[in-house]
Amino acid sequence: MIRTNQQRVVMPIATSSVFRGHLTIIATLIAAHVILQIALYGSGYTDYNDLRSVFDLDREHSLPNLLSAFAIAVTAAAAAFAARTADSRLMKRGWIFAACVMLFLALDEGAGLHDALSGKVGRVLSAGGAHGVLFSAWVIPYSIAFVATAAILARFALALPKETRWGLLIAGWVYALAAIGLELPEGYVADHAMASGLALDAIDNLPVMVMMHTVEETGEMLAFALALRTILQHIVRHTIVPAILLVDRRPHAVHRIDAGLVPAE
Repeated sequence: MIRTNQQRVVMPIATSSVFRGHLTIIATLIAAHVILQIALYGSGYTDYNDLRSVFDLDREHSLPNLLSAFAIAVTAAAAAFAARTADSRLMKRGWIFAACVMLFLALDEGAGLHDALSGKVGRVLSAGGAHGVLFSAWVIPYSIAFVATAAILARFALALPKETRWGLLIAGWVYALAAIGLELPEGYVADHAMASGLALDAIDNLPVMVMMHTVEETGEMLAFALALRTILQHIVRHTIVPAILLVDRRPHAVHRIDAGLVPAE
């Protein structure tokens, strides 16, 4: 915190600090998930199942699920801000499209739209539904959408500064490999387990499924931590960022957060 001769307070917020804080939250959620899964697996402590569901990485409307959706929405907002401060039409359109894609992913994460889509796609594929690695049939339209999105953003990506381009590419591929890539072996295990007579809830509690779900959700959260850091660094390094003034009614109580002074590291 730096005071100026006008009694303004400059509060620089480093992108590295945001990234470390984001990683700390992710690590805490993963630790809570793993500890509760290990502690309650195969035990008779059914009274604590509600607590486990609160921290279950793969459970809809759990704390990790809601925080993950919030993080994706924040990343979308950062992309929208990058669009507002971009200096060319190509950059503006590219960042806006990226922001819209991430906003959809935030809604999808929070509402579980992809799971609702699986049954409908499975019935289209076959009379009895999809099987094997395509048990979670939503991977088909989402894979097509991923390829289409990459094609649409190709020109925008090539025009980005090198460090921004590679940061977003790495984040995008980490997300795709986690969200879609791991869903395929999960579908194979689920399909065979269901054929043997196991109920869906029991399948989700199989150790191999719990491990794959943990890796999948961890990869998705890390991908957006990388994406958010990359976008914030891009804003700091390559755009003109206006200062934000937070004012209250007391004398000399003007606090200035100047994003132009934010260190990249």
